[in-house]
Amino acid sequence: MAAGYTHIIDFTDPKNPKNVARYENPEFGSHDIVVENDILYQAYCDGGMRIVDVSGELMGNLQEQGREIAVVKPYDPEGFTANAPYTMNAMPYEGQVLFTDFNSGLWTIALKPKERPVP
Repeated sequence: MAAGYTHIIDFTDPKNPKNVARYENPEFGSHDIVVENDILYQAYCDGGMRIVDVSGELMGNLQEQGREIAVVKPYDPEGFTANAPYTMNAMPYEGQVLFTDFNSGLWTIALKPKERPVP
């Protein structure tokens, strides 16, 4: 098992980069990261696919702030290693998120905006 943080670094001043935020997932290590339209897509090997909002001002631990949009752990009883995720890549494409899983193949999910009640 690997662990670590995804560090968010501000390079506004390239001579003085600042570590401004992090996404902590102490149980798993991140394998592949893509950022598109203020959304962070991460393949977390044993931890599945993680999708995180990185819009606006970033500081502190993004997971504790409730910025996780989705967590997808692909399980397949007939996979190479049954019912165990091992997600390798994250690929957002036209409202879909494609990700590969070593144990069970290619997956795709639709990422749709969360409906919010009208006050």
